[in-house]
Amino acid sequence: MTSHPPTPQDAGGAPAGTTLAVVGTGVRGTQLLLRLGRLLADEGAPLELHVVDPFGFGAGRTWRTDQPDELLMNGPTESVSAFRLGEGPDLVTWLDDDAPGEPSRRGEFPSRNVYGRYLAWVFEQALAALPARVAVHRHRAWVRSLRPTGTGAYRLGLEGGATAEVRADVVVLALGWLEAESRDGVVGGLPHGATWIAPGHPAEQDLAAIPDGATVLARGLGMSFFDALSLLTIGRGGRFVPRADGEGEGLAYEASGREPVVHVGTRRGVPFRAKIGVAGPPPGDGGAPALPRPGPHPALEAVLGGSAAPLTATDRLLDAVLADARAAVATAGGDPDGLTFEGLEAPLAGRTWATWDDVHAATLDELERDVVETRRAATSPLKAAHRSIGESRKLIAPVLERRGIDASAWPEYQRILRLGAMLAGGPPLERAEQLLALVRAGVVRFTGPEVAVAAVAAVVEVPDGGAPGVRNPLAGGAETPRRWLAGDGGGGVLEARSAHVVAAAGAPRASVLLDAWMHAPNLATTVDPLLRSLLDGGLVRVHRVVGVAGTGDAAGASGPPSGAIDVDPRTGEVLDADGAPQPRLVALGIPTEGARAFTILSPYPGVDERAIDECERAAAHVAALLP
Repeated sequence: MTSHPPTPQDAGGAPAGTTLAVVGTGVRGTQLLLRLGRLLADEGAPLELHVVDPFGFGAGRTWRTDQPDELLMNGPTESVSAFRLGEGPDLVTWLDDDAPGEPSRRGEFPSRNVYGRYLAWVFEQALAALPARVAVHRHRAWVRSLRPTGTGAYRLGLEGGATAEVRADVVVLALGWLEAESRDGVVGGLPHGATWIAPGHPAEQDLAAIPDGATVLARGLGMSFFDALSLLTIGRGGRFVPRADGEGEGLAYEASGREPVVHVGTRRGVPFRAKIGVAGPPPGDGGAPALPRPGPHPALEAVLGGSAAPLTATDRLLDAVLADARAAVATAGGDPDGLTFEGLEAPLAGRTWATWDDVHAATLDELERDVVETRRAATSPLKAAHRSIGESRKLIAPVLERRGIDASAWPEYQRILRLGAMLAGGPPLERAEQLLALVRAGVVRFTGPEVAVAAVAAVVEVPDGGAPGVRNPLAGGAETPRRWLAGDGGGGVLEARSAHVVAAAGAPRASVLLDAWMHAPNLATTVDPLLRSLLDGGLVRVHRVVGVAGTGDAAGASGPPSGAIDVDPRTGEVLDADGAPQPRLVALGIPTEGARAFTILSPYPGVDERAIDECERAAAHVAALLP
């Protein structure tokens, strides 16, 4: 049944007795198995376990072990573990003690494949700890459909593996990021001759379609952009070296000649802020890692602890988060009065520049300032504010799941999540230093906030029954078939457009458009065949924001949709189209964001173990269903 090396519990043949299927074996799928092994009795009826993942077992998609070394974690080695303190090795201890051939990476932001190898090891430990009565079947395959058998079980349709179908009495969905339909968003439509690289996992985007030395228009300045930029520079033979004496701190870039020139903008106009690394000495034996500890949040704690009722707009979450951030600035010796959410979110908003060079210079100033503040680390009042806002998400999340939140407070909560990700969930300083070096080398140019991309080449068309004619696709009119491009002499078929730049001349042009970002998971819009089959069959529903900890009551169906798979956050039981819980169908992790809160984090040992808590509760629920 599997071509992979068997563990002692691996078995072939047809399933017999009760069966469990775990779909997705990344952080949460592996964590569920780790917890389940501690709950199942050694004695009992035979149990069949099917683990299904097309990307490999343990690492899953995000942490797959075959991705390039250039793709880094956005947390230091000391910050992640699959275990609670004292249960087993965290990543840094595993590298030091349990991973022959792996160098110690204390204080580093390691490659994602390093964490993937750790998770693959944890997965094998989890399987080895299962009782001998559990027969394990591995499937390197996609699950494309799930339907009830009519007898309380499910049939899973598989694609890409040796087995076409699996029957399971209990199914756990740990799917991670979801596939979504993408549109190019080009004003006038994407012209023939242009290359568009759609949003997606950076390791899976077709960056090889970008020719050496090409000019590229890019959208997105978050984590996916930093990943893509690394692949297009270091991955093409470029290298970063310390700046020469007299040039100041930081890095210089030595080009290979193969890297493209990238003109990049985003809605906010500025990159995600650099993250500070490990603070203080490395952890002692069995101790918690020396990460920046959460600072005081008295204003937010007063709001969160005041009631058992759902949070509403009258709780003024945003004001509380800002008050605590200002207090953090004052404690670090800064002036808190000028700190505003608007200034942190979009520091270039409302400004106008005479030329594209001017908007580039303004964005560069923001990047240089952030690098300087990040170098100061714990002594920077601005970074104290960033960290305070980032940490506020961790305080809000468990309260939301316990108390709930109504639609009036939902926009403020989403705003806090987005800003926290930008300020405290960004790249390591190393990546920000590299971006600065690429700007100095002329490899990256900034296009500022709210930039549109438009088609500029004339398109030769053949109207029905008529002779070929030429029109500018920006001129409007009915859509007609496009045949080929009439050269416009402008050096490209796509152009950046901005209401913030006065001069029309000098706008960047390119024949390649790179969307360096990922869609937020959304059940309502996903194109994932498995989830579409569940949604169309009424086995799942989209969560609506009337009590994030909602229990499927009819009143909950009237709020705005969050996009999540609706679940009972206490157990992970999926709610069907009528809001009824399905005890034998469980969903975990990122696709439930909204029904749960702040699901994007891997466990931080001794700091944030919410992912472990989530999987532990789900494992207890699943174990109660098994013999």
